[in-house]
Amino acid sequence: MVHIGHEIRRAREERGLNQTQLAASVGTGPAAISRIENGRQSPNIETLEKIARALELEVRDLFPKAQAPLQLELEEQRGASEERRIRYLRALQTFAATMDKTWTVKVDHDTFSEKEFEEGVNVLSDFENAYVIGIGSDLLGALRTDDVILPAAERESLDTVKANLNAWHRTMWLAYDRLVARPAPNVEHLDKYRARLEKTEEEVRSRSSA
Repeated sequence: MVHIGHEIRRAREERGLNQTQLAASVGTGPAAISRIENGRQSPNIETLEKIARALELEVRDLFPKAQAPLQLELEEQRGASEERRIRYLRALQTFAATMDKTWTVKVDHDTFSEKEFEEGVNVLSDFENAYVIGIGSDLLGALRTDDVILPAAERESLDTVKANLNAWHRTMWLAYDRLVARPAPNVEHLDKYRARLEKTEEEVRSRSSA
């Protein structure tokens, strides 16, 4: 029976690409492309979308007509994936907003220690890594160039997460300024915090634009 791997191979060969070239565009290894084309591995919807983009096709173009039910199943999987992302985004936006409010109070009243600040920067760094990994660098890059269309609810949640994250980051910089302004600050130690804040900002910026 003709399977989706045959269609991928046919489209790839029509474009004069080898498996290594397609794999590089998709962000996977040639062995994975080989398994997919030989029907030994079933790609998920995210991988199919990357393959389709690399071949300048729509996902539906990769399906033999006899496999229309499978296409419907994958479209349903895409919907479920969108719902999971929205739940994930809403959890992130709540956490970021809560941390921003918590640190705003600490900064306003100057009621935090250097140790608390260090732990706060670590939490912020971990959060930003989870944000990028959870959303996906490829999706963030596409969103940065408006190269992808998201459901309104998901786009709104993503925008809110970014706004809350930026607010939290600004508050942590204010906390840093508070520490520097204290009597006899340990500048060398505080410079490590400053470098960590700058690094987390740069990591998100560079990975989001990939």
